[in-house]
Amino acid sequence: MKKIRADELLSKDGTITRSQARLLIMEGKVSVKGRTVMKPGELVPEDSCLEIAAPPKFVGRGGHKLEHALEKFGLNVEGLIAVDVGASTGGFTDCLLQRGAKKVYAVDVGRSQLAQKVACDPRVVIMDETNARNLVPEMFPEKPQFACVDCSFISGDKVIAPLKNLLGEPGFIVWLLKPQFEAGPGKVGKGGVIRKDDVLEMAITEALDRIHIIGASVIDCCESPIRGADGNREYLVLLRFSGAGISIADCLARMLKQDQNEEPQN
Repeated sequence: MKKIRADELLSKDGTITRSQARLLIMEGKVSVKGRTVMKPGELVPEDSCLEIAAPPKFVGRGGHKLEHALEKFGLNVEGLIAVDVGASTGGFTDCLLQRGAKKVYAVDVGRSQLAQKVACDPRVVIMDETNARNLVPEMFPEKPQFACVDCSFISGDKVIAPLKNLLGEPGFIVWLLKPQFEAGPGKVGKGGVIRKDDVLEMAITEALDRIHIIGASVIDCCESPIRGADGNREYLVLLRFSGAGISIADCLARMLKQDQNEEPQN
């Protein structure tokens, strides 16, 4: 019997992506005939029945982050048309679909990254190879009413600004703020991780200041329940281009409240 990599077999039917399969294996959640698969590259017979101890709720970790935001901020996306900026494998999109979104425009600068489960859903409009900075209303046959943003290697304001002329009511935006991509050159430590509290606070402050400059208001915010894959703290921010919001000082207090119980990092 031909043997193939465990992560390849686990992702073969398209239910989960190859990267998700690797993560599940590394977390010790995959077994074959009662034996835990120790590494993604382990060779197993092609007809093996791999068992997952706890099947993932979403196709990506981002789904859990957005779910937390929707619950924390009291948002209901049922029946709404949404745009997922930086869709990647589709964690955010999957969460929106499970929450009853009518349609989701999945925007990403890359291509063919969406998990098959999400890509094949008739409510999903795939917008691959699309730079979020260039989004205009004419690209959307139906006006989005909600947006979620999860982008890397770019400041959030650059991809959020185009949403001002894009969204209809209620017009809420959930932004996953990643401080390591908001900090200035030379401010991020080894491995792309911010380890100094003052650098973290400055990166967040500057990011929020840029958000105010483009005309958006911060309605609420909190720390993400899941850190980034590299260990960086991430934050969920509720934005809107209309109405009053909270101050940067208030936002920092809410974001960093949990951090006060952790040991300071040098």
